[in-house]
Amino acid sequence: MLLMLFTMSISFSACGDDDDDISSSSLVGTWWVDGGTTNRWVFSSDGSFQSVNTVIAGVPQTRTGTYSVSGNTLVISIKAVAGSNNAYTNTYLIYSLTSTQLVLIDMDEYETITLLK
Repeated sequence: MLLMLFTMSISFSACGDDDDDISSSSLVGTWWVDGGTTNRWVFSSDGSFQSVNTVIAGVPQTRTGTYSVSGNTLVISIKAVAGSNNAYTNTYLIYSLTSTQLVLIDMDEYETITLLK
């Protein structure tokens, strides 16, 4: 079912015109994953990105990196933590975006992620 939804969204987005392009400025701000209070993503106007997750024993786990938007595709590149080689890049389809809700489809895991402002 999710694969069918993903395929349909790709098909529809491929038929869109340039008016459907999403501006990176639309993402700027703090977004809470699933509307919770323990995991937030922060998009800055300079293209920097920060993910803060406080699920693990209440201690914030912060990851930093950069992000870019092209059309309806969001790419987030996370820097390696000091002393490790765990840098990575995730690509997301921006399924929908309003001033208070961002719905992404993770292109690697095919999972839907909902963020609220």
